[in-house]
Amino acid sequence: MGYIELCQLFSLSEEFKYVSVRKDEKMELEKILDRVPIPVKESLEEPSTKINVLLQAYISGLKLEGLSLGSDMVYIKQSAGRLSRAIFEIVLKRGWSQLAEKALNLCTMIDKQMWSVQTPLRQFPGIPNEILMKLEKKELAWERYFDLSSQEIGELIRYPKMGRRLYQCIHQLPKLNLSAHVQPITRTVLGFELTLTPDFQWDDKIHGYVEPFWILVEDNDSECILHHEYFTLKKQRLNEDHTLNFTVPIYEPLPPLYFIHVVSDKWLGSRTILPVSFRHLVLPDKHAPPTELLDLQPLPVTALRNARYEGLYSAWKHFNPIQTQVFSVLYNSDHSVLVAAPTGSGKTICAKFAILRNHQKAVSGETNMRIVYIAPIEALAKERYRDWEMKFGEFACVVELTGETARDLKLLDKGEIIISTHEKWDSLSRRWKQRKHIQQVGLFIVDELHLIGSEKGHVLDIIVSRMRCIANHTCSNIRIVALSASLANAKDLGEWIGATSHGLFNFPPAVRRYL
Repeated sequence: MGYIELCQLFSLSEEFKYVSVRKDEKMELEKILDRVPIPVKESLEEPSTKINVLLQAYISGLKLEGLSLGSDMVYIKQSAGRLSRAIFEIVLKRGWSQLAEKALNLCTMIDKQMWSVQTPLRQFPGIPNEILMKLEKKELAWERYFDLSSQEIGELIRYPKMGRRLYQCIHQLPKLNLSAHVQPITRTVLGFELTLTPDFQWDDKIHGYVEPFWILVEDNDSECILHHEYFTLKKQRLNEDHTLNFTVPIYEPLPPLYFIHVVSDKWLGSRTILPVSFRHLVLPDKHAPPTELLDLQPLPVTALRNARYEGLYSAWKHFNPIQTQVFSVLYNSDHSVLVAAPTGSGKTICAKFAILRNHQKAVSGETNMRIVYIAPIEALAKERYRDWEMKFGEFACVVELTGETARDLKLLDKGEIIISTHEKWDSLSRRWKQRKHIQQVGLFIVDELHLIGSEKGHVLDIIVSRMRCIANHTCSNIRIVALSASLANAKDLGEWIGATSHGLFNFPPAVRRYL
């Protein structure tokens, strides 16, 4: 689909259904039809032909003689920008790369009342038309003008006095230099870090206060838009680098490259293209498939085999499918476990299985009762403290760390279920060699482990690695139970916390509809 079809599509809009071709207009329409650059396939009898011709006449700046055509032209002026933008947004949403480029060009041509084949300098006021026509007759590519000095430009048009003015206009056309860093996240997702550096002179009278751009990532064949976003450059940040982070899909076999286009939303001729090569890109190994949700008989609460424990779950009779599937590993073994499942799938109940297992063994003297639960944020820690104080308070001392070292050491001394955030436990456990109570932790529960990739994920990395280090140095068996949202690389995280294949559960997000 090209400009011929785009203009035809515009002319078929429902807004123009009452427009008709009058007899006295046909002769003038025929004259205009010979002067517009884009061919019109339909006959002059068709109302759509009239709309198409008037649209092109408006872009070309042609003067109309007939009053009736002039009144219809007013209607075209009012509707053209809005309808062309609607076409562009539809095409953009569909991901049609080449058509989106043409649709955006059409929008800008309507706004500027000029064709994209004309020199971009026509967008600047005050340049004589004969100079512009001279430039359009030159066979020099537009990009080459940025390399010319004002003197060379003046010599090119044989008008030295205009060289400085043209040089100024050329370097006022919005232009962004691009650089990109690509990192594979999975075998199907690439992370892009795109740096945009403004490279033009700002003039308030011309540019206003902001300059809008479209950022488009296209596939190797320039057929599909893989990612798009709207970027606005403000005058105050003209001299700064701007960094954008986004992800795009990648397919196998690996394409040789992707293209990043940065196109001005207001200016013709303002376009930067950056090819991103994948020649040296190494994709991560294929991950193990997600855990299949087995069609098991829902496990009754009586499977806990302890009336006191069963009383904690008096509100229901059975555990849900995920809890049923992980129950045996958490409640009947001492393996480290990773449970990755979508939000709202009952992972906290799974953590309670491990707590009850630890309590059973502590009562028989097989292990230390001390349990540490790590929450990602303060609010979740407080919520968990209120809930567990009510449920486990009868047979265990539940405490929440405050962040004050002296007070936390006292809480650690008496606490059996210790609730903390990443930062508080990191601060308290740094001197673990001098603090015996930290060495006596029997169960370490980490909630929201997927946040290890977030801004504060390094703290989570440190405390989990430290607990494994403590277990190795003291030859103690610290069981780690990690809860997470569904993961792409569950095997890596499972091995990191010490979970074997028997303790690794990574349920896909789709299982939530079965719960």
